[in-house]
Amino acid sequence: DKEQNMMQNRRRGFTIVESLTVLSTVSLLMSLLIPAVQEARNSVRDVTCRNRLKQIGLAVHNYADVYNMFPPGWTSRRGQGEGHPANGWQASILPFLGEVPLYNSLNIDAVYEPKDNDLSPLKRPLLHYRCTSDSLGDTNPLRGDWGTSNFSANHGSEPIPRWSEEDFWPGQVASHKQPNGIFSLNRCIRFRDITDGTSNTICVG
Repeated sequence: DKEQNMMQNRRRGFTIVESLTVLSTVSLLMSLLIPAVQEARNSVRDVTCRNRLKQIGLAVHNYADVYNMFPPGWTSRRGQGEGHPANGWQASILPFLGEVPLYNSLNIDAVYEPKDNDLSPLKRPLLHYRCTSDSLGDTNPLRGDWGTSNFSANHGSEPIPRWSEEDFWPGQVASHKQPNGIFSLNRCIRFRDITDGTSNTICVG
């Protein structure tokens, strides 16, 4: 009986060759599956980013429908926009992205200085302005720790002046008053001003 039980136990077990075969098969399947899963994740991230860009485009169009013009790139009471941070186009379209309370908490005409104003609304992370593939933090240390954005508006084909290592605020240095893009300092353009046609012109990217 003991010999018979030992023979049965041997038959139930796996040999080394069988174990190695199973392991190699599993390894092969995993090597094929992991890249496919990663590619699927990247595809989902790309779709999410494109959808958010589409929502921004719709918000800009809705703003233009209400006000009969596009929002300014950024606003300032100073002629060149120099010397202080100011609100930009992304703040202007917040109500059209479902962010009415946040928009109402901003003082669009304010000169935002840390000693005078509560800057927490400006630091609030917004999914509307982020691509899911971006690994940066919620705030941008190169822009006063304001909320990070992955989207830029079309300022035109003329390059804006470079910011120095000390001056990180948009509009801190003299900017073109009449660039050929859609968004610029204290300037609101209309659909009719886009002479190349809206289907041929980048709004936000």
